[in-house]
Amino acid sequence: MRKFYFLIVVFLIIGCDQEEPAPPVLEFELRDEIGWINNDGWDIQENIMFMNNSENATQFVWSFGDGDSSYVREPFHKYEKPGEYEVSLSSKNNRGEWITESKKLAVSSRLLHSVYIMETRMDSLPKNLDFVAGEVEPEEFIYYFRFRRSITVDQLPVGSNLGLIGVNLTNQDWFFILYDNEINTYEFNPEDEFVFGASLNPMKVQGHWEKDRTKKYFLIESGQGNDGLLTNNFKIKVIYELVYQGS
Repeated sequence: MRKFYFLIVVFLIIGCDQEEPAPPVLEFELRDEIGWINNDGWDIQENIMFMNNSENATQFVWSFGDGDSSYVREPFHKYEKPGEYEVSLSSKNNRGEWITESKKLAVSSRLLHSVYIMETRMDSLPKNLDFVAGEVEPEEFIYYFRFRRSITVDQLPVGSNLGLIGVNLTNQDWFFILYDNEINTYEFNPEDEFVFGASLNPMKVQGHWEKDRTKKYFLIESGQGNDGLLTNNFKIKVIYELVYQGS
């Protein structure tokens, strides 16, 4: 009987010494693809890294607010459409109950702000140059900028704003064309000579922040020349703003 009581006391002592596991503390932050914390808004199709700083948790469930989810510790995610989304991270506590931490983020449309010709590598240019920027469709989203007549390469406004402000270019391919308009009207015709032309889909381009982090940009460093072949005669910087238009 004494041995039986002794065993009970030993089990009680061991049980009292074992502390309950600490409850999980959920915490996460949003970073861009190279690891920088971003509190300035997100672009459609931008690859967002969800940095998990949680403690005392090993099981995670992410919900990104757009119908997608993930079970990895630190997932990446892209949003297809502009809007405001609520991201939640869930885990179980020491009683087997689910706890959740949530944050909201805004994913924005792209608004064309300005276009800069950064570099030129040509000896001469045709007369009556026009610069055109817009969407493949719809056609009403097209802006023209006319250079003065008989302009030469060294007279191009390299690094200056071409004044293409206010076009919402979100879903379509963008095009940028420098061409010689022989009949001096804002219409394409068989006599027009393309000096430089480039197109891209902004949904598939990872932009970079300007120094003041109010705008983003990407560079066009090659395009199509007069002969229809690829050329790097121009380097163009396209600057756009992220504009979230909530409901």
